[in-house]
Amino acid sequence: MVLKRPRGHGAGVRRVLLPLTVLLAGCPQQVVVLDDAGVGLDASGSDSGVVDTGVPEQDSGVAEQDSGIADSGSPTDAGEGPDAGGRPPSFTWTRVSLGTFDRTVYAVWGRSRGEVYLGTSAGILLRLGGGGLERLWQSPSNFDIVAIWGTPTRMFVADRSNLYVSDDGFATPPTAYSVGWSIGGMHGLSDDLVYLVAEQNSSRGLYRFNGTAVEEVASDLQVASVNGVLAEPGPQVRIASNGRVVLYDGVGTRDEAADWPPGWSTATIANFFIYDIEATGAGRFAVGSQGGILGQEQGTWHFVRDPSGSDDFETIASVGDTILAAGEPIGGHPIWWRGPQGWFPDPYAGNDVVFDAWFADGDQVFVVGFPRSSSTGLVLRGDRDP
Repeated sequence: MVLKRPRGHGAGVRRVLLPLTVLLAGCPQQVVVLDDAGVGLDASGSDSGVVDTGVPEQDSGVAEQDSGIADSGSPTDAGEGPDAGGRPPSFTWTRVSLGTFDRTVYAVWGRSRGEVYLGTSAGILLRLGGGGLERLWQSPSNFDIVAIWGTPTRMFVADRSNLYVSDDGFATPPTAYSVGWSIGGMHGLSDDLVYLVAEQNSSRGLYRFNGTAVEEVASDLQVASVNGVLAEPGPQVRIASNGRVVLYDGVGTRDEAADWPPGWSTATIANFFIYDIEATGAGRFAVGSQGGILGQEQGTWHFVRDPSGSDDFETIASVGDTILAAGEPIGGHPIWWRGPQGWFPDPYAGNDVVFDAWFADGDQVFVVGFPRSSSTGLVLRGDRDP
């Protein structure tokens, strides 16, 4: 099992620096830095435009092939449920150089293509924009940054134990709030309403930033892990755990219904770890152990991609009905797309581990993590093919 993003399991991180010209394993890749206008430059400083990473310009063809992975979900009416989908999108991937900041990247979030934030090991916050890559701030604890979220006016950064809130883009020291000793995820609704999940000694809880303080709103969740959180108005706050999605409705918590495969024992269910949840234009999805993906229909979760093998999905991201799941190189591919009647691998076959993903818009996405062979940093920018 490879190293995971620091969560409830408290995994450590190896740090090894590689030269600027490091290549991605499994697929020749040009290292790209950004000039002042945000244009990619190759090693000689020439305008590289969009770098061709070996992904065909035409449709990948995976939509026309049998993936060999059974879709255990039932068909949905009018093609609107979590088992439906159009042709898998085709993106060209460009590796963005981290230069002297080359270290594992755990979190990504931004406000636009020209304002992208990266959370790395040792608590270093980076900003990627038209002027290139800039170091903004470092957590006083030096703990790895595990989550970033924000609004047009406020930013929230979580390391393993603390929440940091900034109204000026970290130009001045942010306000710090202690949360727990192992934060598993963060998601918000406004400047004054942000939810986090974290461990607290032997218990696990849901926490809320209310504009002036962090308060515990659900304690002792009776779960083995808290790995991610999805906040929606209501409130409806869903917590990703092992074998459970827990819903907080502003009053209390309850387990959401799940239709597990026949023959799964209580122990088998408990050993399926859900790592991330996303509300998409096609419904809610959750990803987890062994490449399993769950979709929710009429209040019940069920597999839309059956778990198999040993590699895990770590994150899911979307814009509209364009949905990406990513993690370890499942079947040789760390990035997967929702497509017709199932999920399909992106042709990119780098031997990488992806921890987080964020869409700048419908035509550009960033995925972050580390190359599996080195544990240095990985930032891939995906641009939709014409």
